[in-house]
Amino acid sequence: FHMQVEPVEFTRENLSTQRPLEAVISNATVESVLQLPRNSVVVIPTGATVKDALEILSTNNITSAPLYDFINNNYYGFLDLLDILRFLIRCFINDSNREISDDEWKLIGSQLDTLQYRGVYFENCNVMAVKGLEMGTSTPIPPPIHFQASLPTLLSRLASYPHCVVNISANQSTITSQSDVIKFLASNITSYTPQVRYGTVSSDIASNRSIAIVNPDTPVIQAFYRILKQGTPCAVVDKNGRLAANLSLSDLKGLKLQNFSVLMNSVSDYILGTVGARAKFPPVSVRSDTTFEQCLLLMTATRVHHLWVVDYDDRPLSVLTTNDIIWAAGRSVWSFLGGNVPS
Repeated sequence: FHMQVEPVEFTRENLSTQRPLEAVISNATVESVLQLPRNSVVVIPTGATVKDALEILSTNNITSAPLYDFINNNYYGFLDLLDILRFLIRCFINDSNREISDDEWKLIGSQLDTLQYRGVYFENCNVMAVKGLEMGTSTPIPPPIHFQASLPTLLSRLASYPHCVVNISANQSTITSQSDVIKFLASNITSYTPQVRYGTVSSDIASNRSIAIVNPDTPVIQAFYRILKQGTPCAVVDKNGRLAANLSLSDLKGLKLQNFSVLMNSVSDYILGTVGARAKFPPVSVRSDTTFEQCLLLMTATRVHHLWVVDYDDRPLSVLTTNDIIWAAGRSVWSFLGGNVPS
């Protein structure tokens, strides 16, 4: 999916007619982003298993949810798919921080007699135990904020946390995330100056992070391990190195004990068999001369959390996330508000 960039002439007239994004954000509240009314918070009970958690995330089409103790009425942080992926890898190797060779993965894949036991342990482990195993790396939860708090307050929270609990009333709360901010930014696209709207990926919003790249025959457990190590989705490339498919944390949702053995299958078989219609062929991608406006609107229209940056031969170069888009728009806002751009 590529869009052609139309040249734009910057003149004093079209610069002066823009409504400053700084004013829009500084005068807005969290309610502007939430688009109330909306559903209450989806939570994962602290007594749930990993199987229960995956079903809750899959049913609600979300990637994370707060852990909630219904007895003591307390939140215990977020559990997200990255936490579950870390735990999954621990079910196969003790030290997920060291590099695992291809030969080691082949050996792990050949131990089919232990695979069922790994699956039972993975699926039936309590979510609080998973949090305990991953303590220090799992997603924390910031203090809740009121829905009438200023939007800059929310942005400062989302600079450090991917989600935030918002109190609507004494008895109702909801969750807001970076995706909500993306929608808000897209709805106010006319508020940006031309320099922001038509800045390009290469000059204004490019990220230099390395990306995980595998071929279609790579065992899917090895590809998930690469996602964990690189901290990015996994680009699946064809024999010519062109972007052909995409594997991300969301693709863990279809994993169950009944199909646990598919982790030893190839990435291509896993995507076709387990992910099914959720996979995009090819993934949503942009190029270095794609503008900020096009990236923002494309991310909103497709509801994806990342855009692959490819060259003119469709070879993956990098990946843009919702965080990249938000802070590409927010640099001038943070300067306007007298603070530094959060990293």
